[in-house]
Amino acid sequence: MERETRKVQKTGKNTLIVSLPKDWVRANGINRGDSLILEYLPEREHMIVRKNTPPHKKSCEVIYQKNESWLVREIVAKYVQGYDTIKAVGLELWDIRRRVKKDLESILFGVNITDGENFLEISVVGASELIDMKDIAERCCSLVSAMIRSLVDGIASKDTRILSAVTEMDDDIDKLVLFARRQLNLRGYETFPTLREFRKVVGYNSLLQKLETMGDCVESVAGHSIKLLDERTKAGNVMVLQDALLKLGKLVDSVRISLSINERDAANCIVDESIAFLNVQLESLRRALLSTAQKTALVMTNIVESLSMMAQTTKEMGEILLDYLT
Repeated sequence: MERETRKVQKTGKNTLIVSLPKDWVRANGINRGDSLILEYLPEREHMIVRKNTPPHKKSCEVIYQKNESWLVREIVAKYVQGYDTIKAVGLELWDIRRRVKKDLESILFGVNITDGENFLEISVVGASELIDMKDIAERCCSLVSAMIRSLVDGIASKDTRILSAVTEMDDDIDKLVLFARRQLNLRGYETFPTLREFRKVVGYNSLLQKLETMGDCVESVAGHSIKLLDERTKAGNVMVLQDALLKLGKLVDSVRISLSINERDAANCIVDESIAFLNVQLESLRRALLSTAQKTALVMTNIVESLSMMAQTTKEMGEILLDYLT
C-alpha cells in the first residue's frame, strides 16, 4: 500500500482542504467537477475516498440443462454473487417455468420475475442499494421472535392454521439471509475502513446463519406441535412446552437488544441463560416424556431435539456478539 503525507490547507474562513495525489487521480479517472464519496467513522481517524460512479449492472444467462433443482440453485448462486439480471433460458415447457418461478419467489428477496415464451428473467429491484447488515440481523431477530410467539399462540388456542403460518415466516428469514450474503458480495471487502468494521460484518453474517437455523427449528417444532395437538397431549406437558418456548423467545429478544445497545454484559447473559435452559428447562421436558403415550413421546422427543438445537444456537449467538459485535 502506497503512502503519502499531505498538508492540510485552509481556504476561505472555515474550509480545510487536502490535495489529491496525481497518480491516484489519473488511475481512477478523476476529472474536475467529478463527485467523490467519503466514508468515515466518527470515532476513527480512517477515511475512504472513492469516485462516485453509477453502479455497473451485472447480467448473466443460465441454461436449463439438468433439472429444476439444479437450475434454481444456479440462479440463487448468481443472485448471491451480485448479478442484477439473471435470464434462465431453454425453458420450453410452461409447467417447468411455473414451478421454477414459484420456487424462486419463495427464496429470493426483492425480485421481479418475467415469464417469457421459453425463458424466465429475474430482475433484482433496487439492485444497487446497500442495506446495513445490522439492520438485516435485527429484522431476522424480530421475525424469529414473532415465529415463536405465533407458535405459543397456536399451541394455546389449538389452532393448526396459526402453526401452519409459521412456515411462511421462516421463508422470510431465509430470503433475508440470502439477501445479506448478496449485500456482502456487492460491497466488497476492500471498502471496509478498519479491520474492526470488517470483523463486525463477519459477525453479522455469522449471526444471520444462526438465525436461519433458529427459524428452521421453530418451523420443525410447529410441524410436530400439530401432531401433538392431534394426540391430545396432557395439558401439563403442553404448559411445559409453552414455558420453554417463551424462554427461548426472550433469549432471541435479548440478542436483538444486545445488537442495539452493544453491551458485553447483555451478551454474556445470553450465553449463561442458554446454558441454564439446556440444563433446566430441557430436563423438565424430558421428564414429561416419561408420562406420555409411546406415540406422543416420539413427537415430544423430536420437539425436545429442536428446542435443544435452538438453545445451543442462542448460546452461539451470544458468543458471536462477544467475539465480534461488542
